[in-house]
Parts: sequence; C-alpha cells; structure tokens
Amino acid sequence: MNVSGMNLNNTPASPGISQAKVGSSTKTQAEAEADLTKGVVSAQGDARVSISKEGRDALASDSGGKLHAQASQAQAQSAEASEKPKKKIDELIEALKEKVEKLKQELKELKGDKTEAGEKKRQALQSEIAVLSAQIADLTNQKLEQEKKEQAGAA
Repeated sequence: MNVSGMNLNNTPASPGISQAKVGSSTKTQAEAEADLTKGVVSAQGDARVSISKEGRDALASDSGGKLHAQASQAQAQSAEASEKPKKKIDELIEALKEKVEKLKQELKELKGDKTEAGEKKRQALQSEIAVLSAQIADLTNQKLEQEKKEQAGAA
C-alpha cells in the first residue's frame, strides 16, 4: 500500500501536510472513484483526504483541549489517590491510638478492684491494648513502606 506524503516512520514528510493519498495496486483510480460514488467502502482502493486549515485548527483545539483536560484530570486523580491511602492510614492510626488511651484509662480505674472479676477485666483490657498496639505498629510500617515507594517512584 502506498501512502504519499508520509515517510517510512509514518510521520508527515513535511510539517504542513493537509492532504494524503492512499493507494492500492489491486484497483485502478477509475474503479476506486466509481466505488466511492456508489458508496461502496472497500479495504482495497484509493482514497484522497483533504483537511482544510480551519478543520485542522478546529481538530487541534478540540482534540487538544480534550486531551489536555483528560491529562490534567488524570494527574489530579493520581495525586489524590496517592494521598488517600496516607490519609486513611493516618486516620486509622489516630483512631486506634484514641481507643488505646480509653482502654488505658479504664485499666487505671480498675487498679483498686481486687476482685476476680476485676482481674479478668484487667487482663482483657491489657490483651486488647496489646492487639491495638500491634495494629498501630503494622499500620505505621505500611505508611513507611508507602512513603519509600513514593520516594523511589519520584526519583
């Protein structure tokens, strides 16, 4: 298939190309024009396409504007997406810290209780504090790993 006005890299031979001719060796020019007038579209044949300067400008501004808007939106979403996990992890860490503080306060209130029920309640509170502390440590490690990945990705 021949494409006049294009070089081997499929880039325009000159920067101001507004017309291209695509040709095939299986049909003659007359046959291709007859098919076009009949409305027959074929994978084989010749076709000539011309785009006016106004059309190229409109296409560039319309497509360029849409592409620019999409790129800006994608960048904003990726920045927001990278911030969301940080914020979510920070929020979870803060919520767990608050729970630990409340449990520690309850534990202090039970210090004077020497009953068996008081002892069981203290053990349950200490266990829960240990579990929450482990969760806080795990979330902190996840946060640090995310920050390392972001720094590595930015470098």
